[in-house]
Amino acid sequence: MAIQIGGKCIEPAGVAFTLLDNGTKAGINLFLPGFKDDDISMKQIGYLLLDEALGEYDVETGLGLIRMLPAEARTDGERFPLAKLPAEFDRLMAKLQNKSQKPS
Repeated sequence: MAIQIGGKCIEPAGVAFTLLDNGTKAGINLFLPGFKDDDISMKQIGYLLLDEALGEYDVETGLGLIRMLPAEARTDGERFPLAKLPAEFDRLMAKLQNKSQKPS
């Protein structure tokens, strides 16, 4: 579902992400078309897209770093369409949970 705030509208199909793994917590780079760091409306849209994809609880408890970037930004890591976020997030969270349960 498209999200519109403050005259800005983003279609989820145009959004991509990379997940970050620091060994204990998940993070995300969220790539938004037309994103500018000083645009509050775009940041609100980004958080609403995350809440829609993962649910507010997982966003608040499962994600550490949340970094929003323009769609053309270059970063490390495999980039996925937003539709794949729930499955990729669950996979990473299971990996992190397994790591934390292993004896040191």
